[in-house]
Amino acid sequence: MMEKRPMDTSFNQKSFWSMNAMINKAYADKWGYRFTLAKPEAMLSSHVAESWYRVPWLQERLRSKNAACGWMLYMDSTAFVQNHQVSLSRYLDDLFKDQPMNLRTGGIFQWDARRSGMVSDKIFFIQANGHGEELMNAWRSSSSEDEAMSFEAAEQGTLTELLFPGKVATRSAKAMKLFQVSHAKIHVGSEQLRGKATVLFSAGTEGQCWGDFIQDTSLAPEAVKKKRSLEQLRRIGLVGARFNERLPALSAAMRGWKVPTWTAGMAGHQALISQKVKVQVKEENLEAEEKEILAELGESEE
Repeated sequence: MMEKRPMDTSFNQKSFWSMNAMINKAYADKWGYRFTLAKPEAMLSSHVAESWYRVPWLQERLRSKNAACGWMLYMDSTAFVQNHQVSLSRYLDDLFKDQPMNLRTGGIFQWDARRSGMVSDKIFFIQANGHGEELMNAWRSSSSEDEAMSFEAAEQGTLTELLFPGKVATRSAKAMKLFQVSHAKIHVGSEQLRGKATVLFSAGTEGQCWGDFIQDTSLAPEAVKKKRSLEQLRRIGLVGARFNERLPALSAAMRGWKVPTWTAGMAGHQALISQKVKVQVKEENLEAEEKEILAELGESEE
């Protein structure tokens, strides 16, 4: 997880991000996983949005990965593991029991239920191997040529363009207006990135493709976020004094992280890219675009 807001020093029902961090730390402890809560120590310049932080941080985590680590699960502070009885390996096995996962998969994502045509980066898995590193390296390097870094959630649009070049993000007039997504790099070496990721479909408005394993409250009102986090804490018996007893362990899992220096793309280069990607497509054509992607992937909506 990553969070700039301060963690509470005692049990507080108002801070859902603190409750979620405690919930996820408890899950990691139960299964013997390493849990890290990154605390960015510096602000980037105004041309880079904070939502980009997760990209270089995860890239650094992959480079310093433990040899025994198979997968990394990233979650925004609005999400928590809901089913503590299922291990990550069991969950992934069940997720792909009907259709084997592509051996080249470096990451597992889902489509954003709110931003149609965009790949969500609120919750996702990254495989701690060469495939995962290639995916993260491409995502990170694409930003150095993209002035969209100044837009919150632009890293989501760039990720979408990396995986589906010209098919979704850059061909949606709405997405272009919101995120100003430029070209992004579409190749790693000589291989196209599409085979490096699996993108799942969400059922409903709150990212239900993770089933009952992960609860994502990002679309819920503030009061509902707090309510759901508190309910989960009660289910696992970590409210009040029990919460306070485990705070030292959570504090030990926090890691100060110095945000790396970022370089902005050249204005002239950006203008050239914008001319190439500003293809006006009517909104009614987006559904056909997504069906075309599914057909190319050998998948269907059913």
